[in-house]
Amino acid sequence: GHMKPIDEFERSFVIEELTARRLLASTSAGGSVANTVATLALLGSKTAMGGCVGHDSLGQFYAEECNKYGVSFVDSCPMSGVESTGICIVLLHQDGQRSMLSYLGAAKQVVLTEALRTACCESAIVLVEGYLLNAIYSPDDTLRDVTKCLRVARAAGNLAALSLSDAACVTNNLHRFRSVLAEGVVDVVLGNADEALALTGETSLRAA
Repeated sequence: GHMKPIDEFERSFVIEELTARRLLASTSAGGSVANTVATLALLGSKTAMGGCVGHDSLGQFYAEECNKYGVSFVDSCPMSGVESTGICIVLLHQDGQRSMLSYLGAAKQVVLTEALRTACCESAIVLVEGYLLNAIYSPDDTLRDVTKCLRVARAAGNLAALSLSDAACVTNNLHRFRSVLAEGVVDVVLGNADEALALTGETSLRAA
């Protein structure tokens, strides 16, 4: 299996083909951070998920799924120009392998709305997903506003965290990650060994 980014045309084409052939098995809300937040909610923590979804049925479905699991979905979309909801189409092969077709869509359009600002002020821990720093997908406005989210959280006395997400993402956007850290708005950086080496440029974990 493999992962391939797709555009909106490919997204529509694949969904139509799967639907026509009756191969579209199920739809579920997900994402590693969202799954973690949902688990914390099920364990009794008060949680919220900030993000942008399109004004479509998938966007409504995602927000409703968050609420079903006790996660407050915080809309952080721009006032206009919202793309369709992001989706990851997972294709299962007969040998058990899987391929993923990822369309980010509205997910890369994060704006510090009043609702998101309030959530950042009221949350003991605020985590920003590192993928939002990817210059290939996320515009400069998103980088500016996610940095503001971290700054608002710290100003309110809360813990601000940044995940590194993926070593290749860090390597390809090193200046963005380092610029956010240089702002002094991050208390905790979350990452694995490869991501830590990519961020620091070191060759040993001890040095990193």
